[in-house]
Amino acid sequence: MAAVRVRLALAGATVAMVAGCALPGQKAGVPAPSPSVVAPSPSPSAFLRAVWVLSPIGVNLREGPDRTAKVLNSVPQGTQVTATGFSPGDPGWYQVTFNGQAGWIAAKGLTSVHPQLAYASSGAGYYLLYPSGWQVTDRGADVEIVGAGGSQAPAPGASAAIPAPTGPRVYIHEGKDVDSVGNTPTSAGSVLSRDQVEVYGITTLEAVYSLTGGGVEADVRLKLDGTHAVLINFRSNAQADLATFTELLESFGVSLAQPSPSP
Repeated sequence: MAAVRVRLALAGATVAMVAGCALPGQKAGVPAPSPSVVAPSPSPSAFLRAVWVLSPIGVNLREGPDRTAKVLNSVPQGTQVTATGFSPGDPGWYQVTFNGQAGWIAAKGLTSVHPQLAYASSGAGYYLLYPSGWQVTDRGADVEIVGAGGSQAPAPGASAAIPAPTGPRVYIHEGKDVDSVGNTPTSAGSVLSRDQVEVYGITTLEAVYSLTGGGVEADVRLKLDGTHAVLINFRSNAQADLATFTELLESFGVSLAQPSPSP
């Protein structure tokens, strides 16, 4: 898998969610408590950072910062914990306390230091986290999530032209299969990259474009089951915002299947 950027994988058990995180079928996000974030220090004893679990299947709380360490508990998606230490490496490990138990959770690709809210689609059977402060508009087959400075526009596949992005925004367009969710890019542009990725165990391609009218676009198509597929479309005037899209993909889950926590 070295040549593949694995975003989220693993399949096997029940998806657990906590208060403050939407269950599959719940359409409104509930904000997590506002964190008090202190810049980390090289000294482990001075390290303090608010962390949100991105992984849709949760993460294991382990006795030590190692994949082979004893599993103490499972921390569900959307949970906010406070990290009091960090062990570098791949994927890196945060030292946290969850439900009174002290342990370690994997960091890279599974957690975020940015406040998160939850959204779930009952019709298409998917759920995800998105940045606190962004606004969600649910139009059934089309869901739009707009960030600060972003503007609403027709969803991918709509007949009207999509204007150049003014801020980060995400569209999730549902169809019965990947061929019906629309062509990409949604506006004229040139390819910056095409990478094989895994989103909730589904292997697909992420295409990133430099748009002719300015800004960037990233697109991922996913077949969720025999009758559900989505196009996840991201647009922004700043290429640096692609990091937010990466976190959104890392949090994307499918309630039509039920895997187990990782790693």
